[in-house]
Amino acid sequence: MKIGKPRLGFTIVELLVVIVVIGILAAVTIVAYNGIQNRAKIAALQSELEQGAKKIEIYKTTNSDTYPSDLGVAGVTTPSGTVFNYQTRSGTYCLSGTSNGKTFMVSNSSQNPTEGACSGVLADGSTCPSGFIVVPANTTLGTNEFCVMKYEAKIAGQSNGAQAYSSAFVPESRADGTPWTTISQINAIDEAATVVGCSGCHLITDAEWMAIAANALTVPSNWSGGSVGSGYVFSGHSDISPATYLAAGPDSDPYSGTGNSSGQTLVTSGMIGNSQRRTLSLTNGEVIWDLSANVWEWTSNTIGLGQQPGISGESTFSWKQYDNGSLLWNGVPTLSRPSSLATVPGLAGISGWNSAQGIGQLYSNYGSASSTVRGYIRGGVRGGNANAGIFTLHLNSSTTLADASIGFRVAR
Repeated sequence: MKIGKPRLGFTIVELLVVIVVIGILAAVTIVAYNGIQNRAKIAALQSELEQGAKKIEIYKTTNSDTYPSDLGVAGVTTPSGTVFNYQTRSGTYCLSGTSNGKTFMVSNSSQNPTEGACSGVLADGSTCPSGFIVVPANTTLGTNEFCVMKYEAKIAGQSNGAQAYSSAFVPESRADGTPWTTISQINAIDEAATVVGCSGCHLITDAEWMAIAANALTVPSNWSGGSVGSGYVFSGHSDISPATYLAAGPDSDPYSGTGNSSGQTLVTSGMIGNSQRRTLSLTNGEVIWDLSANVWEWTSNTIGLGQQPGISGESTFSWKQYDNGSLLWNGVPTLSRPSSLATVPGLAGISGWNSAQGIGQLYSNYGSASSTVRGYIRGGVRGGNANAGIFTLHLNSSTTLADASIGFRVAR
């Protein structure tokens, strides 16, 4: 029997296997290293914020109980690779820092860093007008980061918002007082530009409304079941008890004025009980009031003759569920429809949601032959129950209508 020569070296297959294994090990090592590096950067940012908070408090103690007007006078320096944003007003302060794509903040109420930005401060360090909050950008909708009123617009200096329209009135965002209503869309567009200290303010666009709603829907705490899509998103003051439009309250009392509480459960499909929570949180930690219901709110969009969405063959205005397979959108832009948000992470199932999930309904008439130009009205009104919701769209109001149930909100 002939004995062959011993084999020397590796076959091509063996070499390829070794190369693949080395590649996998290298990739795993890089991912692990990057994870450790990212956590280290975040830990460093949190430590820097804690030190900054201590210096700010020391400054206050030694300077007549007043917070510093800027970080420099308190000896707070901005570390390399970190962006600090600082604001102080009315005896409070907030310091936030961003590193490696993560933002954390400390304030006079808590020196323990928490994820999120200071209220009203954009990533570029610019500040929103008083009473406004920051809304994150939405690539699906094409909206950049922007400022929006935390509360429905109120009449400056007036506690009663349901007054005959006067061009002398000026809108502002504050908790107290009832919403400014009895104002047409046309006048709301004009008045939105008069917010004190706000260059570029405007009546909220429908795209901006959708961006707020989409962001809020991805926050688990806004859902009754504690996770996105579980139960229903809170609908605000949408029942008839009390039969009034409400002022807002502190963020710590999200059921303010409703007579409801988090301890209640849903009663019938009318969305009563703990669905009446009036606040929704955004992914950056900001809180917005009454987006889903209290008074209707104009957005800047309009719809004209032959553009109404609805059901083929209908001849009167009626409510429709968003998951109705027979719904024809006609002149409503794609990005004004809830289904357009299915590509947003966490919202893949939105096309199958309806008022049972608290997102509201559509009020329209596909067969409308009226030449009246109608404005977009969003959210919902007290007494709207299941018709109220974060995406509710009402399309039967002339742009000149001034009704005691319709208010507005300003963005920049």
